[in-house]
Parts: sequence; C-alpha cells; structure tokens
Amino acid sequence: MTGRVFLFSALILASFSNTSWSGPIPNRLLVQSPPWRLASQLAGLSTQAGALSVVSDLGHGWSLVRYSTSLPPRAAAKELSFLAQHVHPDFEVTVPSMTQKARDPFQFFQILDLDTATEELKDLWGMQKIQAPDAWSKLRGSHKVLVANIDTGVDYLHEDLRANISEVPGYDFANKDADPMDDQGHGTHTAGTIGAVGGNGLGVSGVSPVVSLLPVKFLSASGGGTLSDAVLAIDYSVEKGARILSNSWGGEAESVAEVQILVDAVERAAKADVLFVAAAGNSGTDNDEKPVFPAAIQLPNVLTVASSNPRDQRSFFSNYGAQSVHVAAPGSSIVSTLPGNKYGPNSGTSMACPHVAGLAALVLAAQPSLKAVEVKQMILESVDPLPALQGKIQTGGRINAVRTINRAMGLGDE
Repeated sequence: MTGRVFLFSALILASFSNTSWSGPIPNRLLVQSPPWRLASQLAGLSTQAGALSVVSDLGHGWSLVRYSTSLPPRAAAKELSFLAQHVHPDFEVTVPSMTQKARDPFQFFQILDLDTATEELKDLWGMQKIQAPDAWSKLRGSHKVLVANIDTGVDYLHEDLRANISEVPGYDFANKDADPMDDQGHGTHTAGTIGAVGGNGLGVSGVSPVVSLLPVKFLSASGGGTLSDAVLAIDYSVEKGARILSNSWGGEAESVAEVQILVDAVERAAKADVLFVAAAGNSGTDNDEKPVFPAAIQLPNVLTVASSNPRDQRSFFSNYGAQSVHVAAPGSSIVSTLPGNKYGPNSGTSMACPHVAGLAALVLAAQPSLKAVEVKQMILESVDPLPALQGKIQTGGRINAVRTINRAMGLGDE
C-alpha cells in the first residue's frame, strides 16, 4: 500500500478522491537517534543508500537524515534499520485546493439576538444541530484557553478572528519564519469554526466565541508540507501552552511504526495533558480496518472526529470506525472564515474536527482544572445518539454543546 497523507478537507461539488502524494519523500529519512550520535555513525558508512548526512535535529531524539542514491525511501529505511530502533521515511503532506467560491463579507446573526435571526442561522446549520446557541447562553468561553490550530496558518488579521488571536506568537514551519499567515485558506476556515468572534455583528461565530487561537502553520501556499514539520508544529504548540490541538490533516501509512515520530509527538502531548483532536479522514472507509494517522493513534488524549450532515447521517465522504473513531460533528457545507475578510462553505472531516476543538475550549473555560482525558470523556458522554451512526463510531452520536457544558458546569442534563 502506498502511503498517503493529506488535509482532511473535501468539497461537496468536487471529487472526493483524496488529494495526496505518491509516496514518501525521496532521499529523506527520520531516525530516532540524536544528531551527535548519528554523525559519527554515518561517517564513512557504506550502504546502498550512498552518502548520508544529518540535515537537522528534530528534537526528542529524532533526526532528519538525507541519503544520496535513488534507493526508494522505504528500502533505504530498511537498509539503515540497524542505526536505531526506528527508521522510517519522511512524508509529504498536501491539501486539496479550495474551489468553492468565497463569499463577500456578510452578517449571519448576532449571538445575543438569535430569536430574530432565524433566516440568517440557516447558513450555520451545524451550530444549531449541536445546540451551540443554548451553550452560549450559559458560557461564551475564555481567552485563558489556548487552542493551537495546526494547519496552513490563519489570517490573523481577519475581522472575525483577530480579537481571538492569541498573544502567544505562532510560527510557520513551512517557511521557517515567525509569520503564520494563511496563504492557502484551509487553516483560516478551520480557525473560524473553532473560535470566530461571537456577538460582534460580523460573519460567523466559532463554537467557542471567546478563546485564544494559536496559529501554527506547517503547510505552504501550495498546500504542501512534511510529516517532520508537522511534528515540530505539535511540539511547538505544546511548548507554548496550548491545552487543545486541532488537527484537520492526516493520512495512511503501512504501519504505525512508519509514523513512529508522530506517535511520539502525540504521546508527549498526552504527558503534557494536552487534548489532541483529529479528523477521521475523507475516504468513506473504516479506520478500524484501514487506519489513518494521527486519527488512529491509540492514546487516551486523542479524540477522533467523523463528519455528519444536516440530515443526521454520516457524511458520505467521512471515514468511520466503531473502535477508532469516537464522535461525529457537523462537517458538510460548513460556512466559516476565509482569508481577506471573506466567508464561504467547505466540507470534510476537516470541518468537523474544529467543532470538537471549539467545544473542548468551552469545557475548559467552564472547568480549567479538568484533565484532557476528562474533557474528552465529558464530550463523549454528552452526545446526541443518531441511528445512522450506531455501530459506525464509538459513541454512535454527534456532539451536543449545551449538554456537554451543563455537565462541565455541574448542571446535569437540564
């Protein structure tokens, strides 16, 4: 099986075949061995991989290594497996182009005047389905909760986002600079679903209308990036104090060992008590049988999200898994922010994932002392059961914001 990695965004009017890469990145390997040790091991080493050199220290005992021959990356990893416990290829990440036309700025509704905004609310069907307005009447969030959006960056100057952009500096691992401006579009869309400003009379509201968004970019304007940069983005987010990581990206690998560097990064997040929210994928397949990563990483801090549609069904493109996919959230035709003070629709488990990240932010605003696993459990125990999801995902249900917040605030199911 060819490894595939992609952002989990799919367009309703476009092909749902996953835009992906044809294989591991040539001449690049990820080795679980620090560079000071590897440098001496590689000096004068004679293998089918040819000349080898350490490109960079990825931290936590991992190094990026370059080799000189045309040997396929998986074959090179096998050839050099004696160097360390884990040697595997680096992967390229790509994102589907956003072909749906962005709308000019327009007002959907003001949160505090929902009763007079029925017509406008039709564009935010997902917020109604998860009963977000009822949750907002109890709690609107907190700027003390930091959520990292690990994606193509964020338009942090957007009229409906800038008041919720964190003072903690973001970073661009794709271009190796401190400016995580979104030049692709996907990340701004997911950020708006997490935490577009609510009650400002502009555009949309995120699930958490008050929050601190940390833009962390590892995908470039072309939609391309690498697994090694994704890992750096995860570590950076944890280091900066994010309590929640929203990850609308991922892909297939031949085995969990082939993405061990990613597993290690998510485990570090778990040890730091950080919730890792992951999109399930858009292949319409069973993740229990054909896992994608990071969604399929089996750690207690991972919360994997499928996509549901307005008819209370699983979106036709959404991956599922009775064991490995935990919950569903709205992901079909979701309107959110786009770069340049624009708004528009997009579909995919990419859009479902930030609904859950935003809800987790609301929970932590209500109960800042909760552990990541407790936030996860509270969300899972508060779902709306849907017949179409029974036996397809672990909870058999879609998130319910007001029920979750009631639990967080000790109000039961009132």
